[in-house]
Amino acid sequence: QIANAGDCLEDLSTCLEDPDAYVRKSAVKCFAESVDGPDASVISAVSARLEHPDAEVRNAAVQVLTVVAGTGNEHACLEVGRRLRHSNAEVRKTAIQALIRVSARSNSASLAQVIECLRDEDASVRCAAIDGLIVVSASPFAEDARALHASLAAIAQEDVEPLVRAAAEEALERLPGW
Repeated sequence: QIANAGDCLEDLSTCLEDPDAYVRKSAVKCFAESVDGPDASVISAVSARLEHPDAEVRNAAVQVLTVVAGTGNEHACLEVGRRLRHSNAEVRKTAIQALIRVSARSNSASLAQVIECLRDEDASVRCAAIDGLIVVSASPFAEDARALHASLAAIAQEDVEPLVRAAAEEALERLPGW
């Protein structure tokens, strides 16, 4: 294990941008084997890769964030949450996936951020938000479940995109207890 993860792992995070998929995959493996616990500088460096133009780099960043931040890390949730307002829809979709993986299921603030993405201007982001909400729908918080159900029901009826309406209808059918 690396004693001072911050410096070494920040440098390693640049390997997530390598054009060679093997190098990116190796970097993800190195992160998994090298991290003792959450390190804010590493989380920030890896979170920056969520904005990369290459989808494979963004996906590698999600994998690494899951490893280096764990679940419920506030700094990771803040870093990822900032990307939900990015100008690029693909970055926003990746940020939704990352936020679902790094936030605790009981994190109402993260859930609210994903619910807010249901109003995104891009239909694919709205669908990603619906998919993400299904992942966290097992939350034991009835208040959140009611809000989620109401949001999805409204989208199933009112969204201008048939694909988004269909995704919301499917999500409603998959929600436990409804």
